[in-house]
Amino acid sequence: MASHPLGAKTDLFEDLPDEPPEVNTTSSPEVWQMFFDGASRIGTSRSIITGVGVVLTSPHNHVLPRAFSLTEPCTNNVAEYNALLIGLELARELEIKHLEDYGDSQLIVKQMTGEYEVRNDDLIPLHKAATKLVESFKNFHIEYVLRSKNTHAEALASLAANLAQPLETTQWVTMASRRLFRPKDVLEANATHQVLDQPDPKDWRLPIINYVLYGKLPEDAREQESVRWRALRFYYDSTTKAFYRRSYDGLLLRCLSKTEEREALREAHDGTC
Repeated sequence: MASHPLGAKTDLFEDLPDEPPEVNTTSSPEVWQMFFDGASRIGTSRSIITGVGVVLTSPHNHVLPRAFSLTEPCTNNVAEYNALLIGLELARELEIKHLEDYGDSQLIVKQMTGEYEVRNDDLIPLHKAATKLVESFKNFHIEYVLRSKNTHAEALASLAANLAQPLETTQWVTMASRRLFRPKDVLEANATHQVLDQPDPKDWRLPIINYVLYGKLPEDAREQESVRWRALRFYYDSTTKAFYRRSYDGLLLRCLSKTEEREALREAHDGTC
């Protein structure tokens, strides 16, 4: 069985021999990285709610973020060990063989490397379980990192603590990015409102808006059925006078008129684009 160096300052693989090594044609092992963290907060009933975050990164930079809310209150150190254990179990399920582990708890990291002795009765069984899981990997390395280097896992742990779920339940959270809101956006939004206030008779959105707002359908029977079916996935915001289509993941996608399409294309291809 291969050895498992746990020291924070120990190389991931064995030191090279003193003699010049033979030429090795085999590919280098694919090393995954894992960041873990635990977070606790006080709930509305003054109870402690805990979450853990784990971020696995493949050798090809594919990121697998995971967040879990723990169903029982616990100390920060117990939460940190749970984050480590959950991450190790995920890595084992993915059949990862070479793993570099990073956490911002010096206590847990130094206990795993053997620099600190485990004396707390609550942590002893967790440490033993983690040590046992480490044997699932051909090579394992754990290292302490500053909290500023562990922000992704920390954010997931905080999110899980704030969105605590009952046992065996899952909640999907969609994370999206968008550009900074600027005064120009206000002008474009106002222009959009004017377009919707006085729509083009050939605007493809008009039959759906008329049906959604007023229950009006086109005269053509086939077009009536099409409008009814399509309207199920559309939403008109009467406050902002904006028209949206619901995507399969729940996001609202802004629907554009021909004029808005041309403006969006012009903006996208403007400047260095």
